[in-house]
Amino acid sequence: MAASPDSYKIALLGNPNSGKSSLFNALTGLNQQVGNFSGVTVDRFSGIWKTRNHGSHQLIDLPGVYSLHPKSIGEHVVREVLLDKNHEDHPDLIIYVLDASNLKRNLLLATQLIDLDIPFHIALTMNDIAHDEGYSIDIKALKESLGVEVVSINPRSNQGVEGIEDLINTRPSTMSIEPFGIPSSMHALLPNKTRYEAFLHLTNIYSNPWLNAEEQKKMQQLTENERNAFKQLKTSDIEARYVWIGEKLEQFIIPHSAERKAQRKSNRVDKVLTHPIWGGVALVGIFFLVFQSLFFLASFPMDGIDYLMGGLIKFTAESLPSGLFSDFIVEGVLSGIAGIVIFLPQIMILFGLITILEDTGYMARVSFINDRLFRYFGMNGKSTIPIVGGFACAVPAIMAARNIESRRERLITMFITPLMSCSARLPVYVFLIAFVIPVSASWGPFGLQGLVMLGLYLLGLVSAFPIAYIMNQFLKDSTEQEVFVLELPKYKWPNLKLIGTT
Repeated sequence: MAASPDSYKIALLGNPNSGKSSLFNALTGLNQQVGNFSGVTVDRFSGIWKTRNHGSHQLIDLPGVYSLHPKSIGEHVVREVLLDKNHEDHPDLIIYVLDASNLKRNLLLATQLIDLDIPFHIALTMNDIAHDEGYSIDIKALKESLGVEVVSINPRSNQGVEGIEDLINTRPSTMSIEPFGIPSSMHALLPNKTRYEAFLHLTNIYSNPWLNAEEQKKMQQLTENERNAFKQLKTSDIEARYVWIGEKLEQFIIPHSAERKAQRKSNRVDKVLTHPIWGGVALVGIFFLVFQSLFFLASFPMDGIDYLMGGLIKFTAESLPSGLFSDFIVEGVLSGIAGIVIFLPQIMILFGLITILEDTGYMARVSFINDRLFRYFGMNGKSTIPIVGGFACAVPAIMAARNIESRRERLITMFITPLMSCSARLPVYVFLIAFVIPVSASWGPFGLQGLVMLGLYLLGLVSAFPIAYIMNQFLKDSTEQEVFVLELPKYKWPNLKLIGTT
């Protein structure tokens, strides 16, 4: 770590749903920037972390990945950042966010980091969920086996977050695991790399643009049989690492009881929310409540804004002498500002409600529920996130489709996403609904305004499916394998601080 002790470049790395982004938000607060990693449409979240000793460190939230053997674009980005020493985001130190409730799976990436000889420490999250499942983690045993420091944290409540600061200037011990015997011939091809670094380069032979000319030449001279043999070693590496983890796992876990409260609770709720019929009913009901709440909750701040802006416009009109300048200020500037500001409550509340659904883990269930329906139209459950994101803004929603592995499904999703009613249309809908439908109008116990709003949003959604079906008939590829794998995170209470920040 050659950087100044007061200014490191620190990367947060971890599996998806490990609490990595929550830790990033806890450490950086509002000191964040959102961009893209060079050459790809993968979001790059960075921020400034100001510590107690007045240090100021650049924090980079790397995409969530399961392994350094890449399949998705996000995994390719992480691999490049870690292996390319000249990459602008190559870190001086990694904070590896490890989910205590999914220890075995999370340890795979940790063992790969050790063999890469990249300085890292572990921030252990989800300890409360592990406790509800009847066990806790022996932090001392974990530290001794991996040779890194381990800090137990809860970024949602900021518990233990201060302890991460003590890790910054602590150098991890040098050790190697290498449960899979890497052939010496592989390391001989790239002798300037560590053994495991050479292994990762040679098992992903077509995605190493940062190697120097001599190393690239050696790669090109490999025969096709050698390349295929190297690629097949990836599976052997992962299997050997899981064997090593399985042998160590009992040392890391301290059982409390046979109860698995969190898992049982999630399973009971999922029996309804992921049911083929009742899950769909719940989905419509939940989003109906979202739109009903949108109008009800927004009415109070909107009335206040309307009253204040109306008073300001009246005061300004009475204070200024009549004329062109007065008309410009009153009818142009102030009326224009009032027409925009009055709709901010709806937008803020809508984003807040969607964030609640994401933070509780429900949005992952929405993807699962929709998979069966979407497959009929040439998509899969992963299309849910871009389509739902289209209700906020179509541009980042289309970019979110990059996580869909199938090219055909990705194209269809990107094409129909703009048909969703984005937040820019929300003020228009609100204005027209308020103008045409009186507040007192209702249909049974439900307000007619909320029902019409739901109908407008459903109209864009329903019209998208025939278009997707037609596109699917033209883009079908019998050779393309379609696999939908989705992790369903355990349900948890939403983070109010995160909702407020959003």
